[in-house]
Amino acid sequence: MRIPGGQTRTYGWLARQAGSPGAVRAAAQAMRRNPWPLAIPCHRVVGVRDLGGYAGSRDPSSSVVCLKKWLLDREANP
Repeated sequence: MRIPGGQTRTYGWLARQAGSPGAVRAAAQAMRRNPWPLAIPCHRVVGVRDLGGYAGSRDPSSSVVCLKKWLLDREANP
């Protein structure tokens, strides 16, 4: 919730902020299990190399990855 709209941070950053720098996968799973994505904007947390496995998919043409990209684009260019 502390990541400003239109900006992103990595899963590694999130793990470090939680005090467990080695818990990158746990941070990603926490974002995946977010039950309130509009209130807690988990789409702002991305992988180092790509958008990450948003909702379990790494396929860039996946509808959930496309949704993550769309949300980030809308925040950056309202």
